[in-house]
Amino acid sequence: MTLTVRDLLERPRLQLTLVSGADGVGKEISWAHASDLPDPWNWLGPGELLLTNGTGIGADAAAQVRFLEQLSQIGASGLVIGLGTGGQPVTAALADRAADLAMPLLTVPYSVRFADIVRAVAESDDREHSAFLGDVANFYDVLRLSLAAGDLGPATFDALGRRLGMRLYLADAETGASVFDDTPIPLAESLVRAVAEHGHAIPGLLRLSRQPGQAPVSALAVAVPGEPMTALVVEPLGPRLPSATILQHVAIAGAMQLAQIVSQRQRQRRSGGELLERLLSPAHAGHVSGAELKENGVDLGGCVLTVLRPGRPGTEDDLHLACSRAHLPSLLLRRDDLLYAVIPRAAAAGQLPTWLADLGCAAGVSEPLGAAGRVPDAAVEAAWALSIAEANGLAVARYGDSAGLLMPRTPAEATSLVDQVLGRLIEHDRAHHTHYLETVRAIVASDGSWQRAAAALHVHKQTLGYRMRRITELTGRGFTRTPHLAEWWFALQAHDLLAACGLV
Repeated sequence: MTLTVRDLLERPRLQLTLVSGADGVGKEISWAHASDLPDPWNWLGPGELLLTNGTGIGADAAAQVRFLEQLSQIGASGLVIGLGTGGQPVTAALADRAADLAMPLLTVPYSVRFADIVRAVAESDDREHSAFLGDVANFYDVLRLSLAAGDLGPATFDALGRRLGMRLYLADAETGASVFDDTPIPLAESLVRAVAEHGHAIPGLLRLSRQPGQAPVSALAVAVPGEPMTALVVEPLGPRLPSATILQHVAIAGAMQLAQIVSQRQRQRRSGGELLERLLSPAHAGHVSGAELKENGVDLGGCVLTVLRPGRPGTEDDLHLACSRAHLPSLLLRRDDLLYAVIPRAAAAGQLPTWLADLGCAAGVSEPLGAAGRVPDAAVEAAWALSIAEANGLAVARYGDSAGLLMPRTPAEATSLVDQVLGRLIEHDRAHHTHYLETVRAIVASDGSWQRAAAALHVHKQTLGYRMRRITELTGRGFTRTPHLAEWWFALQAHDLLAACGLV
């Protein structure tokens, strides 16, 4: 027979005293857990007895009542407070609330060790322990057979759950999405909320309810070892919640599954990077087959090429994780200081701006790819759009979209503007080793100030005046009229954009 609170009270050597909650002394005790944490319910399983010195229950009556209500809500079997250990005294309000909730409230003298109470619980019922070991054995039998067959996955989790009387789910702890597929997970919002409330971490045991912080508890969640942070969500098929210990065993199966998924994603990532390397090469892009694209899950007809300039380490990993969490096919490749990504067009319009806010960088987006042979041109488009975004402080710029900007929308427009305004100066500098383009840049940067421009160029004002006259003769544009100054500024911006894209 399972040990109850009454059974413990009837053991004289433990010297337990019932303070309140006599109506609950028939509660079964599944385990005894010693803790002085202020939130021990995050580590307690159903039916567990909490042993505490009282330092975490709160000093005032309201705090102690809230503490007891949390224990009652998770189905704890009772609360034992050690006397003479420096903890807070039991208030009358705590005793009254224990009576209302039928939650046994006990005290134990300073001379009795908590370990003696724990040992009494552990030795109480060999039959119950044997039943537990049977559940564990059943679990590992199913797991062993699944591993041997090589089919560890959703079907195996379904089989494990049925054997143990539960529904089992593996969920991304940050988003609540299934790591297997797009199947909705019960109480996903409750999971995400609970993880956020615990500092984006998973404590020993999370209890998930339909309404935040309210009973009844509909499911339990425990951490699955490994990365990214994953939770095993367990929905009981019957009225009784499973023990925390059996959940830790089941989490091992989740860790195996997670390791397989992560390994598969890493293989796909390496394969995708190699494929994108070929697609970006004009000499090889046209030879990429449709079968290779299909193998990587990519349909170029519905994709765009995105270029980012990572502002911190780990950007590539974070973007890969974001695509994986959203179940989006992608190809990623890091080249020098740029990150190239082939992603679905809908994702570029929808999720990408949110991702960029987390990544802390801007992005340029090409026009739709359509075919493998167009990827090299799309890379130029995306790089151009990235330069536009960075020059104007935008999160995302799309190639060919003016977005209300006064900048050239395409490299062709920029090249035309540079040729018209700066072309003769660039040719003259190249042929005669002069510095007229540099001179124009210094004058525009100094807002027309001769003195500041001469200082920036390290030349005498007379030398600067000579250069300005020659520039006017070559181009027909001076530095006093507003239209001319505007043309100089826009042409210089276009020239810089082309240079950033390696087009000049």
